Amino acid sequence: MGKIKPPKPSLLFVAVTYNSSVSKERIEKALTRCFGETLIQSESFDFNFTNYYEKEMGKPLLKFLTAFKNLDTENNLSKVKLLSNNLEQEFLDEKQNRKVNIDPGFISEARVVLASTKNFSHRIYMGNGIFGEVTLIFQNKEFVSLPWTFPDYKSSQIQNFLLKARAEYVKILKGGF
Repeated sequence: MGKIKPPKPSLLFVAVTYNSSVSKERIEKALTRCFGETLIQSESFDFNFTNYYEKEMGKPLLKFLTAFKNLDTENNLSKVKLLSNNLEQEFLDEKQNRKVNIDPGFISEARVVLASTKNFSHRIYMGNGIFGEVTLIFQNKEFVSLPWTFPDYKSSQIQNFLLKARAEYVKILKGGF
């Protein structure tokens, strides 16, 4: 029989897609208030991987990612997704459309897990109406996509950020920043 032991805490990050009419600084302040101090953040880049969000959020759309210093356990993913959904409410327009989409996830030594409100065959129920999806796996010093990996998570912008964030995370696990 295997010995039961808790997993190492993981690195919380969020991917933020937003309408360019919203100040990135305003979003950053809200994220820090909700999730704590920033460890690493990407530059904003054009979000042109899909037009899925354009009807609600308009365009042009930008995206950036932020990882946070405080490590957490992946079983809190549903709570984090609920917090991010509530945070999105601060950025509604006069017609109650979102101008900011916040997608949280966790980086571990082995994988990237994203939270979703949508159930599919490759997602596991995490509680509170939230599902977890292994989006990327870490093999041979790189993140490898899976058949369901979103196109933006295959991009160099996100891959480079995740590799840098993972390196910082490993430093934390070893006892320092």
